[in-house]
Amino acid sequence: MTKRKRPEDKLKVGRPHTYTKELAKKICEEISTSVFGLENICKKNKDFPPPGTIFRWLVEFPEFREMYEKAREEQCNVMADKILEVSWDDEFDDRESENGVSPNAEWISRSRLKVDSLKWLLTKLQPRKYGERIQTEHSGSVKIEDVISGLR
Repeated sequence: MTKRKRPEDKLKVGRPHTYTKELAKKICEEISTSVFGLENICKKNKDFPPPGTIFRWLVEFPEFREMYEKAREEQCNVMADKILEVSWDDEFDDRESENGVSPNAEWISRSRLKVDSLKWLLTKLQPRKYGERIQTEHSGSVKIEDVISGLR
């Protein structure tokens, strides 16, 4: 007669979880202080798992999801600060050549692209805070008799 194995005696299949609270906190700190996306952040930090693993953690670990959402909100504030920084940086707006000083069109265009990209992203990530405010106004008048006659 063979002895049945207890569930805790069975070998676990698959790779062990790499999730730790310390790593999760480190990932969220990096996100909250950067303007870059998750793919870029994971490539830059060799001890971070790939983005797919992080997205799976968001489903599996509610405490990580909460930290991640806060980090993304903080990241939007960093993006807004970056817009101001890029907008006011005029260090390379002009370049000197044999003919004198001329505008550095490439630098100016790249700065405009950075600002426009960040503005667009902010309006999508936090539309209530950074989106356009649309106001509607009503003009004209409605008589109660018109409403009642429309119901009949």
